[in-house]
Amino acid sequence: MDEHYEEAGGFIQSSPKREFLNIKTLRNLTISQINAVETLDNSAQFKLDSAEITNIVIIGWVRDIKKVQTGVVFTIDDGTDFLKCTFWSHSSVEEEQTAFINIGNFLKLIGSIRIYEGKKSFHCSYIQQIEDSNYLTYHYINCIYQHLYFSNRLKKESKKINKMPKILEDVLNCIKNNQDDGGLNINIIVRMMESKYPSDAIKDAIKTLLNDCHIHSVGGEDYRTTI
Repeated sequence: MDEHYEEAGGFIQSSPKREFLNIKTLRNLTISQINAVETLDNSAQFKLDSAEITNIVIIGWVRDIKKVQTGVVFTIDDGTDFLKCTFWSHSSVEEEQTAFINIGNFLKLIGSIRIYEGKKSFHCSYIQQIEDSNYLTYHYINCIYQHLYFSNRLKKESKKINKMPKILEDVLNCIKNNQDDGGLNINIIVRMMESKYPSDAIKDAIKTLLNDCHIHSVGGEDYRTTI
């Protein structure tokens, strides 16, 4: 599958130019939301709720599988719609993740949208099998929260964030400034902040941020900011 990236531009000379800042985000989305994502002239830039979309978390059940020379093509169903997904194996770690792609398995996928022959698909960079059925509810709650945030419907909540205790603000900023697609591990967070706060206080702050939906678990004790 050839991937073509091009600069954003206006459709008509008199129309205002859409600006894309290439800000990296990690959004929790349902498949129906992905199907509603706006594309800019079939380019590799996407937009939802007036915000750019780069990296995405989806979940769902594997419905069909097709093995190809470079990896696996499969379909995911999350209860809102179906989506074609691809996963290419280039390392032993990715080979291990390929083993999760079996009919009926409930998976968490991190990746990005691709356009091929005018149709949306999802290219996976990370796959995790989910055993806890409660994760479905957790994922949907994150989707709703992030939709409300990017739709500017949580203005009152943004004021509360500014008034959070200093330790919560510091831990949140630590995660935000040092996370990658795989999040930031709790032990790294503690080591980075132990000169300022006791380790137990840092862990309690992480739990509070998690309960208040300011961060979410990427897997185990690795955390990312929700927005």
